[in-house]
Parts: sequence; C-alpha cells; structure tokens
Amino acid sequence: MTRLLHTCLSAFQSSFVRMSPGGGPELVVAQIVPRSGSVAEAGAMFAAGAALCFDECNRTGGIRGRRIRHVMLDDGYDCARSAQMARELLDAPELPVAILSFGTRNTLAIAAELAARGLQIPTLPSGSGSSSLRTPFDRNLFHIRASYASELARLVQTLAKTSIRSMVLVCQDDEFGRDTEQTLRANVAGTALSLVRAIAHPRSQQDIAPLVEQARQSNAHVVLLATTAQAATSFIRQAHRLDYRPLIATISDMDPHTLLAQAGDAAKTVMLSQAVPDPHCTDIPLVAEFAQLAESGSRVPCHVQALEGFMQARVVVEGLKRASRLDAAGLLRALEALDDLDLGGHRLSFSDGSHEGCATVQMAVVTPSGRLIHHA
Repeated sequence: MTRLLHTCLSAFQSSFVRMSPGGGPELVVAQIVPRSGSVAEAGAMFAAGAALCFDECNRTGGIRGRRIRHVMLDDGYDCARSAQMARELLDAPELPVAILSFGTRNTLAIAAELAARGLQIPTLPSGSGSSSLRTPFDRNLFHIRASYASELARLVQTLAKTSIRSMVLVCQDDEFGRDTEQTLRANVAGTALSLVRAIAHPRSQQDIAPLVEQARQSNAHVVLLATTAQAATSFIRQAHRLDYRPLIATISDMDPHTLLAQAGDAAKTVMLSQAVPDPHCTDIPLVAEFAQLAESGSRVPCHVQALEGFMQARVVVEGLKRASRLDAAGLLRALEALDDLDLGGHRLSFSDGSHEGCATVQMAVVTPSGRLIHHA
C-alpha cells in the first residue's frame, strides 16, 4: 500500500470515532476520485463541488443533528487503486453510507468489490454515462445524469436534420470507447447518417494529434471525439493547425469551459452534448444555489464538473433526509423511493427497478465569438 493510500485510509477509519455535536456518530460519505494523474483537474472539481454541498448541510445542522464526514480518496484514475481503496473502505469497522465515484472502469472496479462481499451501499458515479454501468442492473449504482446513449441519440437526432451524412469516431480503446461506438452505430441505423470509421487510441494516450490525418482521410463531415478533455484538445488544435475543418462534436466527457480555455480559437463551432445544466445559467434554481455557495469563502469555480459533484452530494443529502435509518441500507431504500425529486430545475426519478435518474440532454455550440450557447 502506498504512503498516500495509507494516509487517506487512516483518516477515513479515524472518522468513525468522531461524534456529531448532537451526540450521534458522523455519517461518512467516501468519494473516490482522481486528484492526481491525467484527469486530476476533473477529479478535483467533482470533489470540490461535493464538498460545497456537504459543508452547507453541516452548517445548517446536518442530518437530524448528525454531521456528514466527507472523505476524499485519490485513485489517480487507476482502476487497481480504485479497487484497493474500496477493499480498505469495506474492511473498516463501520461502512460508509454512500460512495461517490468517477469514471466507468473505476466505478466498475468499486462495484465489483461491493458485489464480491454481497454489500449494498449506494454508489453514485460521476463523469460517465456508460451503458456498462447500467446493464446489467446493479442495485448499488444510482445515475444522476443522462446516459451516453441518450446523449448520442440527441446528437444523431440533431445532425440528421441537416445535410450531414457521414461521421468518423475518435475514441479511447476501452469500455467507454467500445460502448460509444456500439451505441452510435445503433443510433445512426435507419437514418441518412453513416459511421464510416472508428479510430481508437490507448486510454493513457493524451496527445492524439497524430490521429487527425487518419480522420481527414475518411472524408467524413463530422468527427465525434469520445475521449478525455486533454486528448480532445490536442486533436482540435492539430485539426485547426492543418486547416482541417469538419464539424467536431463531443459528448459530455469534454468540459466546454476547459475546451475554451485550452483550445482557444480552435474550439469555435465545436458542438457538445451536455448531461448537466449550464453552471453559468443562474436562472436555474439548482445552478443559482451552487453559484451562491461557490462564490462564498470556498471560491469554487462555476465549473460543470464541480456542479455535477454538487449534484451527486445533493442527492445523497436529500436521500438521507428521507431515510428511516441513517445507514447505507436506509439510504438505498430512500433513494429508490425518490420518484420525482426536483433539485431545482434538474429532476430525478428512481425506483426499485430503475436507477436511471435522468435522461435530459442539452446541445451546446461554441459560437464564432467564443461564447457557449446551450439549446434545450
């Protein structure tokens, strides 16, 4: 076990002896996210957003007088570390009431550890809409955002209304990429659109500029990027340098504000599907609440990934408020009873047979002036 992991787990296990001011033990929520490695910035945003919500809950009295203890563990976006951290969490004297996770393979690694022990602990994934997290049904997993299938269906629906006829997919060579390709092929079937080629790259490869020439040779009208923000940015910049100007589209794994910051002029006219509300649209009550807290002493950026982390935590808090017992089993049953939860403009619905909380997708486009415009 690494020193970092040992330190994190020691802090986690010590949290079980802490008592809330009201006398009851603190309610522990573990968040396993990458705070180092290739997607450290994204992991830090998800963690910061969740912390905003839990801190506010504690400031206003906690859950029936019991504080939430938010424990953040860094898995470095490494599935083996995700699994190891899950094992250590589950070996602790008491179990967390919920787990917040990040990424497809990392969440699957955590889910496998829970399944191996026959444990039911609500686990809320972020940063992934993969069907592999949804099929087969896993009672531990609760999804607060639309699936990639919903995003791709909306993207294809939008493109099919235009004169565009061909697409090339650039994706990671992993579950995420294979799932995207399979879902995209299913969605274009029966339309005038065709997927002419899929170009896969290793998950660890963050500079995919060399793939631009392969995409150009396909003569496709659209390039769909299903990869990390860093990799997608490298592709977009290289395409701009080579004056290769197809319509470039991405799904919600690409944070639009990071794209604008890193790709600059090269990002103009990029189309994105979005499964989380615009974090700058304070007309949405959920976003207004998030923005108000983000602008307080913590100074968390109004970032879509921070907002998604905030939403994860809000669902946990709302479930705990309604739980008859303040433990993992009680929270799971309470979440399954949330048949119409309004977080403030983002509605969720769970049941004992479906944990697919939301299917809402918006399309967004980077305008020539560099603004991001959302379309309902």
